[in-house]
Amino acid sequence: MIPKLIDMPSTSLQWRAVRHKILLIYILLGLLYASVTPIFEISDEVNHYPVVDYIATHHALPIQDTHRTHAWDWEAAQPPLYYVTAALLIAPFDRSDLYTHHWIKNPHAQVGIPNTTHNRNVMVHDWEKQSFLWRGTPLHVRIVRLYSLVLSAGTVWLIFVIGRPLAPKAPSLAAMMMALTAFNPMFIAIGASVNNDNMVTFFTTLAIALSFSIWRDGFTWARVWALAFVCVLASASKLSGTYAFVIAGLSITYTVYKQRLPLRQLILAGLVFALLWGALLGWWYIRNWQLYDDPLGNTHMARTVGLRTPSISIWELLREEWFSFYVAYWGGFGLLTFTAPPILFYYTGALIGVAILGGGLYTLRLKSLQIIEEKVPFFLLMFLLTLGVGSVISWSLLTPASQGRLLFPYNAAIVALLATGIHYILQPRFALLVTMPLMLLAFYCGVWTIPRAFALPPSIDTLPNDAQRIDVTFDNVGLLAVAVDDTPVTRAAPYLDVTLYWHTERTERPLSYFVVIYGRDQNGDLLPLGKRDSYPVYGLLSTTQWQPNKIYAETISIHLDQWYSTLDLPLQPRLHIGMRDHEQDITIQARSAIGETISDVFVNGGRIIDNQAPKVQQLAAEFVNVARLYDVQIQRVENTLHIQTYWEPLRQQPEDWTVFVQLVDPNFPQQIIASGDSPPRQGWWPTSSWIPHLIFFDQYLLDIANVSSGEYSIFIGLYHPETFRRIPIKNGLYPDAYEHVITIP
Repeated sequence: MIPKLIDMPSTSLQWRAVRHKILLIYILLGLLYASVTPIFEISDEVNHYPVVDYIATHHALPIQDTHRTHAWDWEAAQPPLYYVTAALLIAPFDRSDLYTHHWIKNPHAQVGIPNTTHNRNVMVHDWEKQSFLWRGTPLHVRIVRLYSLVLSAGTVWLIFVIGRPLAPKAPSLAAMMMALTAFNPMFIAIGASVNNDNMVTFFTTLAIALSFSIWRDGFTWARVWALAFVCVLASASKLSGTYAFVIAGLSITYTVYKQRLPLRQLILAGLVFALLWGALLGWWYIRNWQLYDDPLGNTHMARTVGLRTPSISIWELLREEWFSFYVAYWGGFGLLTFTAPPILFYYTGALIGVAILGGGLYTLRLKSLQIIEEKVPFFLLMFLLTLGVGSVISWSLLTPASQGRLLFPYNAAIVALLATGIHYILQPRFALLVTMPLMLLAFYCGVWTIPRAFALPPSIDTLPNDAQRIDVTFDNVGLLAVAVDDTPVTRAAPYLDVTLYWHTERTERPLSYFVVIYGRDQNGDLLPLGKRDSYPVYGLLSTTQWQPNKIYAETISIHLDQWYSTLDLPLQPRLHIGMRDHEQDITIQARSAIGETISDVFVNGGRIIDNQAPKVQQLAAEFVNVARLYDVQIQRVENTLHIQTYWEPLRQQPEDWTVFVQLVDPNFPQQIIASGDSPPRQGWWPTSSWIPHLIFFDQYLLDIANVSSGEYSIFIGLYHPETFRRIPIKNGLYPDAYEHVITIP
């Protein structure tokens, strides 16, 4: 019997109980996430599951196509072990409904755009068919999710095993590592999804645990064969699992040296690994070579995903994408379309800060060779993490498909770093408590964040008072009203919120709507500022599934692109609203409530301003309780008078007034020779949109082609376009207009 190289005390019943509780909580959280997350709405599940289904149906592996014509997309290049074993679970079931009812992509999905208000869903869901109790594909997907959960639960259990050798006298460190893994919301979400990450993470973690066992208990051929077999299983799960061979080789090499074993033992162990690897997985590398001219299939996979163009440096990658990578490690849900609450990222950032401080202080303790020797498992973990981070960075430089969850196969090393640093700062009995907020946040994500992201809004009974009635229909879809938020849009906050009120009728084909926001440039031409394409009801409900006679209200937030350099501000934007058949590229004709054809549906609303208001010098007139008029200047350009003015609104106006500009004979002021009446800024800045004390420029034109030379008066004022009531002037010569005298030569 070979004596143990490292004597480690057994784990007390107290810490075993803690271990069991953490595992139980993780399983419950995983079941919650697997239940509330719609099928195919978590990282790449939409492509992983079709691989499983194809194998179960055809008893063969799918082939990757760079044209991306298949549902499995680039996942066909992945090693097959996870998919083959998962296919065995669903093979007995009838899966004919997958492509007829459930694998229907949302053409407007906002993939990779965190916290988008619309189209978080990658797929178009038939909510009735996917509701509990599950049947067909929704059930089959969750069967595979349960299989993934078993694998990820095994990983959580093994983290404790790995943590024990790192601090033999402090089982609280192992428990903390386990909790940091089990309560990571992103780890739970992936662990409860159809994803081969769960298998490669499990087998890589198991390989680490077996490597530590050889370091601790000594070299035996049974342990070598077991470790070799597990390493092959890791590499058969995902290419990142190949790094398990590295930590296994280092552990065996160190143990052979420590036990003073013959060098041939090390060579024979290497042959065991190579022969087992080739015997069990060599066929797959040969297949890749024949299909893709690449034994790993990785280059072909990168071309299918899409190469990063233009290429970037490591520094640019770290600078520009570090936060999105961080979010995707802790809580980037969907296909990175929504995230966990911000407090999660603040809290984990604080934990990392404490861990860095504690890790630095802890490193100062490693002075003697004996201490360093005892920390061999820790150094092995750090070496594995270095390889893993380098691999992920290399892949991220090659393609724009980088995500923090790609580090999960090396998660044992990450949580070891975090737990060691935190454990050193806090007393062991308190260290585990810092993971409790993570557990609560993970629970919150499962009961609120994820369900809310895919929840259909409730229907309403009546329209609010601020809604503009539209009453138009597109096919069978009714747009009852529109409300545009009056919150000023600025360069710092370039978003316009628009609420659409739909009256639902089911259609034969799925219809998308579009909202295009227009402004006016310096030349007076229409300028498109932003656009939103979506299925109605936040993109969650196809019009083919609508229940009749319901009213849904959805608020969209449209980003206005780079426009300040050419936009003529301030203005009230104009919204062009319509519907189209996205698949057929056909615009749907709008009709009024009485059935008349409408060429285009336009709505005015909102306010876009420039915070840098112009400076004015001379007050010309003050219209009582409405506005002040400044710096009136008149220029003649050929046969046109350009009357340039500045206005300062005094208060918010409930009504829209019209500006009148009149050229009159001073001797006969009632006789109008020329006029240039217009709503402010040619209707682009109506008085109901005015912002108190926001000064703006306006210009009016008078045609004087038929006006003879002489002295004339120009009157400027405001009147109501329906009642013709005028606004009086404060202390003016004329009670309802400002006079400016000019001479026309």
